[in-house]
Amino acid sequence: MNPKVLIVDDEPVALHMLEEALKIGGFEIFRAYGAEDALRKVKLRKPDIVLTDLEMPGLNGVELIAMIKRDPDIQGTPVIAVTAHTWDTIGQAAAQVGADGQIAKPFSPQQLVEKVRECLALRLGDAELGSLRPGPQESRRARAPVPLLRPAVVPDASEPVTPPGAGSPIFNRDTFLEYVDGDRANAQRAIAVLLGNLPSRLESIRRAIAYRDREALRTTAHAVKGAVAFFAAPVVVAAAYRLEMMGDSGDLTEAGAVYFDLERAIADLTEALQEFEREVANGPVPKLHLARSR
Repeated sequence: MNPKVLIVDDEPVALHMLEEALKIGGFEIFRAYGAEDALRKVKLRKPDIVLTDLEMPGLNGVELIAMIKRDPDIQGTPVIAVTAHTWDTIGQAAAQVGADGQIAKPFSPQQLVEKVRECLALRLGDAELGSLRPGPQESRRARAPVPLLRPAVVPDASEPVTPPGAGSPIFNRDTFLEYVDGDRANAQRAIAVLLGNLPSRLESIRRAIAYRDREALRTTAHAVKGAVAFFAAPVVVAAAYRLEMMGDSGDLTEAGAVYFDLERAIADLTEALQEFEREVANGPVPKLHLARSR
């Protein structure tokens, strides 16, 4: 039996990308939609490893890791923190309470699978892990070398959001295809998950600004930033990050203007992704090409 992996996140795109990447490695996967749900499933289903987001409503990922590591019945379960935060903040807190590893969003399938194998080898041993049956995609190709893990590039919150000019990329197709392992069906599913989720996220941000709810603004903008990062859309990421930092500081003076920038950038991204999806549906996945803004 292949190792069992519990993935924990409240963000649908992140859950999708985690699950699809782990399928390539041949793992048995099950989901939890928050820390409370995850704690129940760790105790009930005894996964071989847990991958958890750190920024979640209610109990956050740091608190989940601490609770797992304090419980004698499950404290031996390896936990990897998966986060769009920089390592000098919440990532350090995760390490201090016992996280066995960290990986940044966005990640490639090869990066994620390699990190999970590395942590599992310490628990199961190389011999047992060596019997892991690969997923169908991995079995068809030799595993590529895995680049060094590094945090996602975080934009400077003090810089204004600059819309892409004529001919500049709204999202990078090559990078997105790397994140979905070049899989056409996975690309289509990821786009569907993102576009199905963004309208409610935008409405939550709009309401948070209107009611001056800084915590709701911070957490929702952070979720948008983490989801859109998998699509290599820097303008959307930059606008979401600025709103996240405004929520963190409590200074919402410019939040309305930045929300307008975010809304406009998401409209451009939506149009580009829909065009890309049509191309994917009608033929081979286009390679080495940048989606262009109008």
